Amino acid sequence: MSGWLQTLPLAWMALVVFGATYIVAFILHQGIAALSAGSTARSFKALSPGGFAVPRNGRSFLPAAGG
Repeated sequence: MSGWLQTLPLAWMALVVFGATYIVAFILHQGIAALSAGSTARSFKALSPGGFAVPRNGRSFLPAAGG
């Protein structure tokens, strides 16, 4: 990268970063929506959203390694 992003004014830098994030999220959303509308819908319904939960205290659900 040639450093053009770092030389932008703060407002333009924020616009570029948020815009790129929006585009990536939009592409992911459209891709997943297209996959879940077809014959793979049963596979998506088999996943539980609760399985992806993050604990509120920031610690892992897994026991500590080594004892």
